[in-house]
Amino acid sequence: MSGVVSRLFGLAPAPSTSSEYTKTARADAAFCDAKPSVARAFCREDLPDARAKIVAELRQHLRRCSWSRSAPAAHWSQFVARPDTRLWAVRSRFMRQRESAFEREYGYSQTYPNASVSMTDYRGGEREDARMEHCDTPEWTFERVGPFAGRGQLWHSAGWRDAGGFGAHLARAAAPIYVTAFGFHPTSSSGEALGYPPVMIHHMHVTSSQSMARDTRSANFLRRSRDGFYAVEFDVHGDRQCAAAAGGVNCTVRAFPPGFGLRITDTMETFFDLNDVRDAGSAPLQFYAQHSYRWTRAAQRPVGKMLTLISTEAFKPHDDYLLEFDPEQPTEYLYWQEGTMPASLSMVHMYWHAHHAWTDDIWLVDASADALRLRPLFGGGMFVNLTSHGHTVASAKAKIEEQLRAAQRACAHGAADGGGATRGGGGGHAASAANCRTPPAVRCRMEQRDRWERVGAAHISRYRAPHCDEWNVAAGDRFTLIAFHALQPQERQRLAAEGRSGPTLSWMHAGLYGLYVAPHGGGGRELPHALYYDDLMTKPSLINSLSSWWRHRFFDKQQ
Repeated sequence: MSGVVSRLFGLAPAPSTSSEYTKTARADAAFCDAKPSVARAFCREDLPDARAKIVAELRQHLRRCSWSRSAPAAHWSQFVARPDTRLWAVRSRFMRQRESAFEREYGYSQTYPNASVSMTDYRGGEREDARMEHCDTPEWTFERVGPFAGRGQLWHSAGWRDAGGFGAHLARAAAPIYVTAFGFHPTSSSGEALGYPPVMIHHMHVTSSQSMARDTRSANFLRRSRDGFYAVEFDVHGDRQCAAAAGGVNCTVRAFPPGFGLRITDTMETFFDLNDVRDAGSAPLQFYAQHSYRWTRAAQRPVGKMLTLISTEAFKPHDDYLLEFDPEQPTEYLYWQEGTMPASLSMVHMYWHAHHAWTDDIWLVDASADALRLRPLFGGGMFVNLTSHGHTVASAKAKIEEQLRAAQRACAHGAADGGGATRGGGGGHAASAANCRTPPAVRCRMEQRDRWERVGAAHISRYRAPHCDEWNVAAGDRFTLIAFHALQPQERQRLAAEGRSGPTLSWMHAGLYGLYVAPHGGGGRELPHALYYDDLMTKPSLINSLSSWWRHRFFDKQQ
């Protein structure tokens, strides 16, 4: 395959020919090697050689497939109305929220009707003539859906019940099922992995808790898994593909270290939105979407997956929030939200999901917002326009780091005086000192280093695991996620090249992922196989939710 096609589809060049690969991989490998043994093993699974190894195994099993084929997909509305309908597939054009029948029906478009949609028009879109193919090999299960008919500037979506076909396996009284590797990516008609561009994975979830077959307007969209928590067992988003030099599309496949697996407790559902990002009216592109699961009933050491995020709960029941950016009148923002860990665990590997063109950084701090004095520092709210408060991202970071140092000094003083055994208590530095087990710190930073790849004239955000140490956390420990939003240089360059000016509304995500194991020396209760936002985060008050759009839409525009 030519170098041009390899770069287009995100396939990695030979490592020995890339000095960029060597520099990045050596730095990441050195960081992994300095970790404790279990965290080191998880960290090394993120390195290019490990990704290439699991993808080679996947392809070897894929060649053995004898596919079974489903009936044609139904429209999403039929899927919701008829529980016996397993598969749906819909496409719709890029549009404004007010133009989407789904957004209008569910009330999502009322706040900002002229903002671009952040999901397919499931209700008003047209049905895709797609089918699902299923294949089992001795160690792997594959599901492939398509064909999707791309013509540029289109959303392509599908979903089905009983993802992976695990329902029948779970129904049998046998040993537990552990998934030890998972992958998802678009493919060409010939089965080659397609990268972004031309097709971006907006989102893909495999989940026992979320369901597109239930009413997405209500709490029925979520249900607890059998171990009592909410679970999105597997997902892939648009910033999960690596730069070509670091593995490209290989990074959409993740394996756990040998001997570790994520236990499947319930039948799961999957759904995804894919974006054909080419110009409208482009040449027809036929493509598919492929899920890959490696699984076993052999006993594994349990690994769990955490997915949490910052949510205003104002625009829609979704993990989005809208911010306005204007290259001529720069505005910067700070959004934060507190959480409480519901179980004791060792977080051995962490990574982030964000919309990088408008995100400077995200921090995980193992301290409460009160200990960091976030409310008095930034006007009392959780969702702050820094510019209107006389701050920048840089000055806000400096203020928070100053408070963090004060909290660390208070912690050390409290420990010397025989402080308590819990972490991250509220009430400012004095209360934190009495509730401090270890000094509070920024446990993980997203950082924008090496997150961009030049593809043609475009800068595209890519995955790179942050250099974050293992985090040992006890049930009841509090933490805070802090997102710093500002227009990034790569996005400024794009807007200038396209001759665009004036304010634009952009959807934000600020999501933290963590892979965890039982804490050192055990942990009492059984380890949850997954944790989600609703298990962890303190919901914003109504006034904070309303202010997240009211202040922006009315007050900030007058500054």
